[in-house]
Amino acid sequence: MAEIPQNDAERKRARKVGLLMLGAFGAMALLACCGGGAWVGFAGYNSESAGVRAMYVAALPMGFTLFGLLGAAAGHFLVKESALLKVVLPVVAGGVGGPLVLALIFVFFQFIFPAL
Repeated sequence: MAEIPQNDAERKRARKVGLLMLGAFGAMALLACCGGGAWVGFAGYNSESAGVRAMYVAALPMGFTLFGLLGAAAGHFLVKESALLKVVLPVVAGGVGGPLVLALIFVFFQFIFPAL
């Protein structure tokens, strides 16, 4: 079977969607990491337990946006023709990465940090 050439307009649309997702997740990651890190630092300045609680709250948005940024970069550079996949990939990567980072932070503060 002969392969049908992809429409050039569709590829341009997919590229624009990829750039949009990359920029959006980049801006969100910058805000979440800088804002969350500053908030954890301010909370933990006088109280270690307040800093730990602040990290529990900040870990989910930080993980979501960072893993979403990785998914957006992968979608932009690896997926050439599907605009839908360029939107879904960062959202799914963030949806998996946010709870994963929260779980890792929880394990660290519950089991590793007290032993130090």
